[in-house]
Amino acid sequence: MLAVFGEMEADAIRARVRATRTHLLRSGRVVGGTVTYGWRSVPNPDGPGYVLAHHPDRIEYVRGMCDRVSHGHSIYSVVQWLDEVVAPLPSASQRRRKRPSWSYSTAERLIRNPILAGMTPLNPGNTTKVRGTEVLRDADGLPVVDESVGDCCTDRRQVGHAAFVAGVVMMVSYSMGVNFPRRAWRRRRW
Repeated sequence: MLAVFGEMEADAIRARVRATRTHLLRSGRVVGGTVTYGWRSVPNPDGPGYVLAHHPDRIEYVRGMCDRVSHGHSIYSVVQWLDEVVAPLPSASQRRRKRPSWSYSTAERLIRNPILAGMTPLNPGNTTKVRGTEVLRDADGLPVVDESVGDCCTDRRQVGHAAFVAGVVMMVSYSMGVNFPRRAWRRRRW
């Protein structure tokens, strides 16, 4: 009998935590966890909690990455550029890092992160360490875009409005679960 009440209480706690996380994300606040490279958590100027803001020392490297990719450079060339300019490494991955330089997968995950387009990742019920592909959506099912968070990615004057829209469309399609095909040559060991 106690096990049944324990299961009911666990379900109630799970529902409350999920509702709280969703409420905090909808109000633009940070719910915890690892913050994406180029951003940091700062006290909310409009109330309690924390919000995302650009990291003054690292956001320029993110802008450089986005500019290079939007101009047609490969992710590998972005990794080489980051190593060349000695960009600070993400602090979240320092413990498991095997070499003191940027890796392809780190740069790729950052470039494909929905936060670059101003969207907030939302993964209700995700129990794995892998980030899901869902983003916060409004009542109509469209992604909620916060331009103050995602304004670092593209300068419309340099790249042009069409490339900017294509980048947002790519981020939205990625956030809706469209998987980008992996190149076979990246998996081969020569």
